[in-house]
Amino acid sequence: MTRTSAKLARSTVPRRVAQLILVVAAVGFIWRFAVRHGADLGRVEWRVSYPAILLASLVWALAFGGLVLLWSHSLRWWDARMRRGAALRVFFLSNLARYIPGAVWQFAGLAAMSAAQGVSPVAATAAVLWQQAALLGTGMVLAVALSPVALAPAFARLSLPIPSLGTRLTLALVLVAAAVVVVPRLLHPLRRVIERRFRDVKAVPHVSPARMAAYLALTTASWIGYGVAFALFCRAVLGDAAPPMVEAGAIYVAAYVLGILFIIVPGGIGIREGALVASLTPLVGADRALFLAIASRLWLTALEIVGALIVLALGAGRPAPAAAADAER
Repeated sequence: MTRTSAKLARSTVPRRVAQLILVVAAVGFIWRFAVRHGADLGRVEWRVSYPAILLASLVWALAFGGLVLLWSHSLRWWDARMRRGAALRVFFLSNLARYIPGAVWQFAGLAAMSAAQGVSPVAATAAVLWQQAALLGTGMVLAVALSPVALAPAFARLSLPIPSLGTRLTLALVLVAAAVVVVPRLLHPLRRVIERRFRDVKAVPHVSPARMAAYLALTTASWIGYGVAFALFCRAVLGDAAPPMVEAGAIYVAAYVLGILFIIVPGGIGIREGALVASLTPLVGADRALFLAIASRLWLTALEIVGALIVLALGAGRPAPAAAADAER
């Protein structure tokens, strides 16, 4: 073995160990979660429709992959680039870091793995935070627009009828359009303030209203994919007892948004499940609502683990050529 190959092998070992730790942490979480809630899962009669669960998983994968590719594309706003395969690997593995105690591991892992691809950790982290803000905003608008279940208590207290679906969708479009117009105009003065204080830090993106509109539209499309995937999952395990598709999807989006708001809770664990139970109970009953909250968490965590194993097996996102060349020196 030459000196160069030996050096590369040594640099690979810590990375492989870290990847193994991430996968083991996620597997350990899913095992403990299943054991802790086994009795709750047993209270409901359920049967898996494998074609339906496969379809739900495929829709989820497309929505998740779309967000990853959107993130990698948005790196250009910070004058950075990352290959698509590398972006998938970075996201799948950094997502598993949520299951390690501590709220910083996901962002730390993403920054470190992005740096290995030759991408500035500041750019990678800023792009993720930008995406989280876009997800939060579009998710809230979408959930309010589509979920009469979420709106019913507030309007009941005011003795007002719930606005029609068309009215809610129109309001949602108006809010998104306002964001497209206003946000790019706010970025320029914000960029000047930050870059005046930190000259070498590019934390605020250069983005036009057209790109902003496309970004928010694709983010909304991914939300719709997540909602459809959850509704299909409900149908796959409960059959005709599953909640209506539109309500199920909207409730899931709202619960997911609530999990994002509680950023100190890794993956929104517990927050999302509580919101799902509270919102689904009027539709399917308490036992089925609890079952869907627990089972969907197990299903999604399993998908994240499988996705991480696939990208690792395919070797997607090995260190960028420039990084490999540095290692040879």
